[in-house]
Parts: sequence; C-alpha cells; structure tokens
Amino acid sequence: MISEERGGIMGTLVFLAVVVFIMAIVVIDGISIYKSYSTVHNATKEAAEEAAQTYKETRNETRAALAAEDYCINEGFEFVEFNVNREMGNLFEVTCATEADTYAFKYLPWLKDMVRQESTNAARPM
Repeated sequence: MISEERGGIMGTLVFLAVVVFIMAIVVIDGISIYKSYSTVHNATKEAAEEAAQTYKETRNETRAALAAEDYCINEGFEFVEFNVNREMGNLFEVTCATEADTYAFKYLPWLKDMVRQESTNAARPM
C-alpha cells in the first residue's frame, strides 16, 4: 500500500515537473521574442533618425540609405528595406529584422513565424 502511494505521488511529481518545465520554456521563449521585437523596433527608429539626419546634412538619399543600413548592420540586425515617402514630405522609412534566440519555438512550424521579428520606423529631416 505504501509503495502504491509513493508511485502515485512520484508520478504526480514527475508530471508537475514536466508541466513546469514546458511552461518555463514557453515563458523564456516569449520573453526572448518580446526582447527581440523591442530591440529591433528601437534600432529601426534610430536608423530612420540617422538617415534623416544624414539627408539633412548631405541632401543625398543614397548616403541616407547607407547610413540607415550601416546602423542596422552595426547593431547586429538584418537590413531589409529603405524607402523615401515623398508624398509625406521626405519621410524616411527603414525596415530591419532579427531572429529571436528561442529554445523551442524555432522548431515548431506553427510558431516559427514568431521567431523572426521585423520592424519598420520612419523619421523626417528636421
């Protein structure tokens, strides 16, 4: 009788340990994804401001694009796109991307899209 109770208790403890482990992985991966999004969002904002400042100083869109690209790459992100929206009054739009360093999400096809974080920000020359 005592061994049956121990087996039931041990089984319950193992089950709870597995559930806690899975929940911890999900939380850690979620935090990693949020951190990646936050950092790439801030980097694109800074890159757009860098492009706008470079354009203000040089009046050269190519140099502005290169400044944005250099900023993204130097911060460790993938430079995706640079646009100048003239309809909005020379609005410089920069898109950068990164992949979150996750434990489990990168291996699950239905969650894999969440691992790649991409952000677009814009700035105007002042």
